[in-house]
Amino acid sequence: MQRWARCYRAELNINVHTNNGLERLHQSFKRSYLKGKTQTTLSRTVNSLIEQFFPDKYRR
Repeated sequence: MQRWARCYRAELNINVHTNNGLERLHQSFKRSYLKGKTQTTLSRTVNSLIEQFFPDKYRR
């Protein structure tokens, strides 16, 4: 239960509890970390998530 309950999610400070929050996060990720490119490789996308996006979100 603690793994999925919202009150226990203190380690990642992003608002993805609704579809709108997830869509906003996705747009932000594409614009800021993928530089607006619509076609990228899976490895580049995962690399951007792991090395840039998640560290930035965990710091907040």
